Amino acid sequence: GAARQKPSRAAPIHTRPIFGMKAVGSDHVLTTGMDRFIVLWSVASGSPPQMKWRFCSLGGHVTALRVDANIACIGCGDNSLRVMDLMHREHRQHCWVAWKGLRTAVTSLAPAGTGVWGYGLQAGSFGVVAVNSSEGPGPAEPLCSRSHPAPVTSVC
Repeated sequence: GAARQKPSRAAPIHTRPIFGMKAVGSDHVLTTGMDRFIVLWSVASGSPPQMKWRFCSLGGHVTALRVDANIACIGCGDNSLRVMDLMHREHRQHCWVAWKGLRTAVTSLAPAGTGVWGYGLQAGSFGVVAVNSSEGPGPAEPLCSRSHPAPVTSVC
């Protein structure tokens, strides 16, 4: 009889556990993991998922992620907030640090109007940052000098 062959395996895209998956429009998915990679997948109907690109070297693992109109706002483990234009052909050049040196990790994110994102922190504080995909980020502005007694888990 015919010899049985094991199916071939591709090298893994993520090398550590995946923490998040977000839809980007109707035909893409963004995955993030403990390995500090952000991967954009094409998920066209009837085809297996295909990696479009993989971006690494974020400042720690992803602690919060939201996507709005092809702009991803990403809270990273080094207490920074980063913004990425997901559909730009040169995505590596279109990922910028919106704010670095936050006192604690970003725990929640939400679009708060055209070009503005709200953020919540593990320490209980919250604020907004202006983001423009062509001009980069504006300054992060705390909204209140007082904090919640626990992490901000949702920003609306």
